Amino acid sequence: MGRSSYTFDFFELPLLLRTELTLGGRSFYAMAGAYGSVLLRADETDADGAMSPMGAGDRVDVGLLAAGGVSLATSPRGHLFAELRYQHGFQSLLPSSDQKHQVVSLLLMRYGKASESLVARQAIYLSTAVLPA
Repeated sequence: MGRSSYTFDFFELPLLLRTELTLGGRSFYAMAGAYGSVLLRADETDADGAMSPMGAGDRVDVGLLAAGGVSLATSPRGHLFAELRYQHGFQSLLPSSDQKHQVVSLLLMRYGKASESLVARQAIYLSTAVLPA
């Protein structure tokens, strides 16, 4: 028999402290802090592929977040950064489990000038939840 999978959509607001070190023209940084999140939607997909809304555990979560990154390239048109994040929540995601909100993310970001007065930010955000087997 197959296993169910779960999809959670959160709105998150992090509060981070950042430190930065520049070596040989390359910038390295580390961040740490806390976040608050609100669960917007929770779905369960059963072994047959049928998706249905599910009752989640706590809808509001707080947790800790740590990240590190590096500048990959700098040009007159902008900056390219890569960042790795880990976050760990304190509330249960499922009503029948003690599984906490844990996420590992890789971000690729580009900051640059879109016009004389506007700074544009584009990000590719790859994220996966860390769940036990």
